Amino acid sequence: LKEVYEGASRASAYFNSVIDLHIPQSQADTESLQNLLDYCSYLNADGIIVYVDSPDFKPNILTRSDPPSIPIITIGHFSPNFPQISFIGINNWELGKKLADETQDTLPNGGTVYIINDTNTQNANNLISSIQSALQNNSLITSKVIEEISPALSLNGQNNIFISITEDDTIRSAQLLSEQFDMDKYKFIGFGGNEVCQLYLQKGWITKLVSLDPQKIGQDALYELFEYRSKGNANSYISADVKISSAKR
Repeated sequence: LKEVYEGASRASAYFNSVIDLHIPQSQADTESLQNLLDYCSYLNADGIIVYVDSPDFKPNILTRSDPPSIPIITIGHFSPNFPQISFIGINNWELGKKLADETQDTLPNGGTVYIINDTNTQNANNLISSIQSALQNNSLITSKVIEEISPALSLNGQNNIFISITEDDTIRSAQLLSEQFDMDKYKFIGFGGNEVCQLYLQKGWITKLVSLDPQKIGQDALYELFEYRSKGNANSYISADVKISSAKR
């Protein structure tokens, strides 16, 4: 979120705007998203960029002391409960194809692909379907969906790759893989951009790390807010840019 803020701040001069960042001060901070939204509405903000961590979150509709209502751009998880003018997020089908391309580059001689999915959500299932669809024409690669890393997995040779599709799973799976298997027996493609993911990439626990470009998200969000304010409409969905980092392993 700090990087999203930096991206929006860089674009703020062009739009003659002031950007404020309101986030919890630590992981122990329990201030709710609703409280932060309420605070921004009290400030009579001209627009709000909101990170949504759950598609089930149901906010109270924001109002200003003077009309119109505050336009909202959401990032993170898409929530049908939000009165957003635009959502900037992942195109699961395109992301799946990108993950499949990275998998085939990492396993040029073929092998076994383990896709980790312990959430069984519609978004996760769509992403996995895209990965498997893109891999199905490669006769050298076999893909399997698993719920968790287990020592019972039989890793033959070195042509094994694990794919995690969420940030939490990436951190947990990187730890489990490093504890249970020799690093020369597998590769691991993770998803996420936080400090822990970056640390595990540096350690070599993660072979490739797929993440969104948060600064570009901030720039795009500010642009859509001002499109809406000047023209009365904005793109309802924007596919966020993806970047891929590789470990020196």
